[in-house]
Amino acid sequence: MKPYCVTVKRETLDPDEGEAVVGYYVTGEILMCVILDPFEVPVMKVALDKGTLKDYILAANDLTEDMLASLEK
Repeated sequence: MKPYCVTVKRETLDPDEGEAVVGYYVTGEILMCVILDPFEVPVMKVALDKGTLKDYILAANDLTEDMLASLEK
């Protein structure tokens, strides 16, 4: 998330969902978020091992490389 977000924090956005890793855009709005629930963490570890964690995070947030590239301009 760091290449696209000015701030990345581990925080609780919704008590029912638990902790998340949250990335904020320069406007202060949430750009990316990944919930750290017991089902998602192992999936993220597999993606990390396969070198596809970035793709996982983008898909989890309904984002694409093109969308992020347009933000950088």
